[in-house]
Amino acid sequence: MPDIEKEPESRATVRFQDCDAFGHLNNARFLDYFINAREDHLAQAYGFSLHASARETGCNWLVTRHQIAYLSPALLGEQVRIKTSLRRYTDQAVLMEGRMYDEAGARLKALLWTEFTYVQLSSGRSAKHPPKILGFLKSILNGEEGFPPDFAARERAFALKAIVAGKA
Repeated sequence: MPDIEKEPESRATVRFQDCDAFGHLNNARFLDYFINAREDHLAQAYGFSLHASARETGCNWLVTRHQIAYLSPALLGEQVRIKTSLRRYTDQAVLMEGRMYDEAGARLKALLWTEFTYVQLSSGRSAKHPPKILGFLKSILNGEEGFPPDFAARERAFALKAIVAGKA
C-alpha cells in the first residue's frame, strides 16, 4: 500500500477581484485561498468530503483561530502553489498548516495556522471526534520531527531558511 500524501499541493491563480489597488492579493482573501485549497485537498488526496461527513455525523469543524504571516505579496495573475497539512489534533480540535509559495515553489508567500474545533451542528457545542474520524486524522497527520510548538517559532524557521537560501 503506498504512503498516504501528508502534504497535498494545488495551484491557484490570483484573481483580479481578490486583489487590492496595488495588484496584491488582499490579506483577507489569503484565508479563502487556504481554506478552499484544504477542502480540495481533503477531497482529492483522501476522498474525504466535509459536507458528507457533516451529514453523516451531525458535526463539523468550525474555525476558532487563524494565525498568518504575510511574507511576500501574491500578485494579480500569478500562479501560486498551496500546500496544506494536518499538524496536530486532539479529541475535539485540529491544527491545519497552510503554506503559499510562488509558482516555482521557491519563495514562501504566506504561512497559516488554522485551529478548528469539532462542533455539534444542532447545538453549536464542541464535540469529541468519533473513532472513525480519529483514525482518519491519525492516518493523515504530518508528524514532522521537530515541528515547533508555536506559530512564531515556525515563522522564524522559515525566515531563517529563506535567509540561508538567499531568498529573503
